Amino acid sequence: EMLDCLKLLHFHVGSQISNITLIKEAMREASQIYIQLVKMGAKMRYLNVGGGLAVDYDGSHTNFYASKNYNMQNYANDIVGAIQEACAKADIAVPTLVSESGRAIAAHQSVLVFDVLSTSDIPYNAPEPLDNKEHLIVQNLWEIYNSISKKNYQESYHDAIQFKEEAISLFNFGYLSLTERARAEKLYWACCHKILEITRHQDYVSDDLEDLEKIMASIYYVNFSVFQSAPESWSLNQLFPIMPIHRLKEKPTERGILADLTCDSDGKIDQFIDLRDVKSVLELHPILSSKKSTINAEGKSEKTLTKDSYYLGMFLIGAYQEIMGNLHNLFGDINVVHIAMTPKGYQIESVVRGDTMTEVLSYVQYDAEDLLESMRRYTEAALAEQKITFEEAQRLLDDYEQSLRRYTYLVADSLYRLRGDSSMDKLTQYRQIIQKIINQHSTYQATDGDITTIPIYDLFQDNYLLINLGWDRTGRVHNIDLHLRIQNEKIWIEWDGTENGVAEELIRAGVAKEDIVLGFYRPERRSLVDFALTS
Repeated sequence: EMLDCLKLLHFHVGSQISNITLIKEAMREASQIYIQLVKMGAKMRYLNVGGGLAVDYDGSHTNFYASKNYNMQNYANDIVGAIQEACAKADIAVPTLVSESGRAIAAHQSVLVFDVLSTSDIPYNAPEPLDNKEHLIVQNLWEIYNSISKKNYQESYHDAIQFKEEAISLFNFGYLSLTERARAEKLYWACCHKILEITRHQDYVSDDLEDLEKIMASIYYVNFSVFQSAPESWSLNQLFPIMPIHRLKEKPTERGILADLTCDSDGKIDQFIDLRDVKSVLELHPILSSKKSTINAEGKSEKTLTKDSYYLGMFLIGAYQEIMGNLHNLFGDINVVHIAMTPKGYQIESVVRGDTMTEVLSYVQYDAEDLLESMRRYTEAALAEQKITFEEAQRLLDDYEQSLRRYTYLVADSLYRLRGDSSMDKLTQYRQIIQKIINQHSTYQATDGDITTIPIYDLFQDNYLLINLGWDRTGRVHNIDLHLRIQNEKIWIEWDGTENGVAEELIRAGVAKEDIVLGFYRPERRSLVDFALTS
């Protein structure tokens, strides 16, 4: 009875339809349903053909599930042609077509860039010469290693596996020492390495050797969360193109899989795009190391061996991955850079900062201020029980507070300074300067009376006081000699009872005048002195 209200047919075929034949068949069916609804009296105007327009992830232009055997024009021609032909035959007006090709529209608009943190490699060194007194298992593996050739590498592989398993069995029953087992395993991996080099030059590799490449692959630990930034890779085995974004003129000599930052065994990528196929390893470069100059704790320059940065890109991820990502292991949204193409090239339009630890914790109902207060109480209790020193307590609270402000992924301290987070370093420096000055003044002994000078530090609110406590000839002594506090990255001198003035001491210690506020002056008088007016 409400058929005249029906105006739109939504005919959703599916997602990532790689074969154009399926789309043609679906459109023939959709056309007939639309025509029959019109004949039944529905005042139809729109036909929504849904999604399904595929992305050619592997570049093969085939009906493989990670590709498509048609282009955008073929897709449009076949949909419009099928519907137009059916409507003309039935003598009804053609509908307005609507599509929802989100994947195809958004896929090319984003790329995930991430760095490699470290690698775990199968160790390989040429085995040491055989000692005739070594265990028979070791002797057998040595013989296999020396006899491997293009003619017998498959047989040698099976023999090496057999002797390795026998070595483990003998070890478990106490017939093989730990040193002998280690020697057997080294020989086994040496055999595998030698066999792998042969298979890489073969036109065909038998099924029983297919897994050898993956067994020998390195693990590249990467700085992102699969569950947050590529959830379809984990949940649907979606293949995305992944490759290094630099060192492109160097041949990638390593083979590896990717493991993310999470502690989940599923947090990995071990399936990669191959032409009309899937491969279990990715071609990568070795991580290089170089000597760089650094400043040590004593302020001296020294050369240290550090690993060079190595960046990979995951392409065609579109808009869906980050939207569908979750906070597994509390890794938050990543940093995003919006880049626009202009007639003169590319330009950065905006930078969207990723989640901090404070923000992610708030999503699961943890308040950063409450956490800081709890840590302060634990620290004060540990100080009272003399389990930690004052310097350790200060460093713990500083590190804890700074960590809460930081990105949930690993970033070098130097990059924090580039991002403008150097204030954390400055605050730490200012706190250390204040404490050093107050500690020095607390050692001064009063010449008149029995008076003790006590330093008091409120680490949570950044208040630092020096109190005189005791008795002199006039009676009870209980007063503040010095009160400093840090507010909005400036040092406020709220009270100064020192002989020469603490402001000069702060300047000599490296504090800029513009970061010192004479809080004991009225606001209108501060403009008359060469210090900061306010915070």
